[in-house]
Amino acid sequence: MNKNKWNEIINYCENNKIKPNLVKKILGKYINRKGYRRKWLEFRFDLYAKERIKQLNEGVMSTKLDTVRRMVKTNKFENEFKKIPFPYKEDPVMTFYKLLCEKRYGEEMGHHLLNAFRNNGKDKVI
Repeated sequence: MNKNKWNEIINYCENNKIKPNLVKKILGKYINRKGYRRKWLEFRFDLYAKERIKQLNEGVMSTKLDTVRRMVKTNKFENEFKKIPFPYKEDPVMTFYKLLCEKRYGEEMGHHLLNAFRNNGKDKVI
């Protein structure tokens, strides 16, 4: 989207007294409708799988939490994290760690995690 379109949107919001929080909420719903959260989830699982496979190849496996911490410190993660259109209320390390460890998320998360490992050349979750 070019700068003129953004200026039109900004002017429209100012003229109609639309508050920034409402704009964020509307944009968040629009972006989520396009599957952004799912892509973000798959991106993180992919980075995690790559980090675990790298550790396996080096012969030094660390805990899941340490692996998540290393994953979050990578430039690739930081660049994608800055692009997130919705506010992140928790620490990204703990948010993702909960997804990995809590059983209440069930089969769907396990399926995404297994697919991430399969896409990176492993048949099982390490």
